[in-house]
Amino acid sequence: MPRNPNTAQEEIRLMVRCAQLYYGSRDHEWSQADIAKKLAINTTRVSRLLRRAQKEGIVRVEIVPPRLQKLEFELIDRYNLKDAVVVPSEHGQQKEAIGKAAADYFRRIAKDNLKICLASGTTILKMIENLGTLDFTGHSIYPMCSESTLVLKDFYPTQLASFMMTKYRDPSKITAYSYRLPVIPLETEMSSHYKEIFKIIIQSQAIQSLKKEAKSADIFFLGISSLKKPSAGFDSFSRAYYVDIQELKKARIVGIINYQPFNASGRIISNKECNELHKYSDTMVMMRLEELREAANAFGKYVIALAGGRHKVDAIRGALKGRFFNVLITDADVAEALIN
Repeated sequence: MPRNPNTAQEEIRLMVRCAQLYYGSRDHEWSQADIAKKLAINTTRVSRLLRRAQKEGIVRVEIVPPRLQKLEFELIDRYNLKDAVVVPSEHGQQKEAIGKAAADYFRRIAKDNLKICLASGTTILKMIENLGTLDFTGHSIYPMCSESTLVLKDFYPTQLASFMMTKYRDPSKITAYSYRLPVIPLETEMSSHYKEIFKIIIQSQAIQSLKKEAKSADIFFLGISSLKKPSAGFDSFSRAYYVDIQELKKARIVGIINYQPFNASGRIISNKECNELHKYSDTMVMMRLEELREAANAFGKYVIALAGGRHKVDAIRGALKGRFFNVLITDADVAEALIN
């Protein structure tokens, strides 16, 4: 038997009134019991009318996350990331803010008996400084690369691994590793002979075994350098190895991860394409970008990039296209530029 039109209209009117009181009143917070009393109906009917209002589109539930969380969700969706963390853009303080966020993130995902692999850079140093005291045990900390010059020009992974070990309540239950490579006198005529010896050393079982262990890490931390405005660390590193940054730019390199270059589309630039790379790549042990990409695609692994500042947008975007990491910790200005 068809419903009386007047009855149907009254039901709709009552449904809208319930929804207005429950969802739309700013002056008073109405409970379902309050609405039932005001409209002289029982609470069961109020509940049913509110559910129907949602089902028929009279009420639409919209989740509006805060700005930073909205940017995080958009980064994850846009670049198919495992996770993203966005911090406020505090000009001149990005490294500190990103480092602190990375420290918080590590404490959240870490557990006992993990392998951790560190790249170089000031932002990773800031992360370690903000770790506080860690109660985990059984952690092994590996350098993502190692170099062999007399002068320290950057915060290298071996230093950072040793520093991170001091952050644990019981460092005796933590192991930090080092490649301990011989020093190559780059500025002398003998450097070519040393390089030949170096090639033999890095093929040794001990070095190759350590590289294999580092590749099997559970958590990786890396930074991203931009050639648009090279970091102080990479600038001094390039001068130590007599690398001409202008030549790197001519090869259309936009960014560097773990001392390895890539272009705007995320393609890795080989030594054959840019001879400048031979000046240091032949004297370093490093985890390759292809290996980082493989780790980023592996189940359960975190490959976390720490990078901020608008001058790094092109480099970060290229790295995202290259899929060299699966978690990005950055600032709001960069996040908005990457999304837009």
